[in-house]
Amino acid sequence: MIRLTKFIWLLILLPGIFSCEIRKETDGRPKNSADTMYVGTYNIRIITPIGKGSRAWENRRQYVASIIDNYSYDVIGLQEILNYNQLNDLKHLLPNYSFLTVGQDNVAGTKGEMIAIVYDKGRFHVRQSGFFFLSPTPKIPSIGWDASTNRVCQWAKMYDTFTFTEFYFFNTHFNWSGNLSRADGAKLVTQMIDSLAVGYPVFSVGDFNAPNTELPFYHQMTSVLRDSRTVSVEAPLGSFGTFNNWDTSKAAFAKYERMDYVFEKDFDVLSYAILNEKFVFNTWPSDHFPVFVSVVMKNKFSFKNAKKTYIL
Repeated sequence: MIRLTKFIWLLILLPGIFSCEIRKETDGRPKNSADTMYVGTYNIRIITPIGKGSRAWENRRQYVASIIDNYSYDVIGLQEILNYNQLNDLKHLLPNYSFLTVGQDNVAGTKGEMIAIVYDKGRFHVRQSGFFFLSPTPKIPSIGWDASTNRVCQWAKMYDTFTFTEFYFFNTHFNWSGNLSRADGAKLVTQMIDSLAVGYPVFSVGDFNAPNTELPFYHQMTSVLRDSRTVSVEAPLGSFGTFNNWDTSKAAFAKYERMDYVFEKDFDVLSYAILNEKFVFNTWPSDHFPVFVSVVMKNKFSFKNAKKTYIL
């Protein structure tokens, strides 16, 4: 019933997304046409001792997962996965997805709070992947600049079995404290994009912990990529802000509360939405809203052609 209700809501809220052909997979989930991808980012909120009642992970985990499943995300970046218990809950609730995870506290990426690239296992293969620390020593576990904790950015080179194309997907979570760490973190992310993803379409998503009025961060990211909200063919839907701070009294969230982004290069952005859904306890599934973007790749090229053209 939850899946059906939310899909009906999506049909009402996002008509532009479904102007393309809808296909049905054997698992019953609605799927977009082969040329279109649904991508996004979602800070799901770590498990904390103060998370009680409707904010407790055990009471909201199914709703976090249902958003990803019911909206048929093809690839989404997640932030704030506290530990393997929280990760395994998501894996159990999302059997049609694969998880590429990185922890922020050791060089192997196996310790500490995690971020994850979550993707439709029936559509994509990961060709290559890696991560780096957001600091002047990106290969060494380290706190960068004026940040308060270790932070990382992960990346994956994805192969799309529907369109026979490849693209890069970067996912990160910038520190909440320290303007310098976000400005220099953005420089590092864009430098790595320029280094790793030469000639390929790119997504860079995550919780950047800064509004677009924080210009050193925002101008750096948009010097290399485009903000999907600003280039969407359809008018953006949902709130402008993406950080709700559990405040259910508001009907709208302002520009300064925008923290979560989908930046892209070499895609046509068909639609952009912030999913402002409450659940049965009359609160949000997380203190952030998920970002939902539908895109079509520009000038599609196959892996075979790319291999001839670009030196990896």
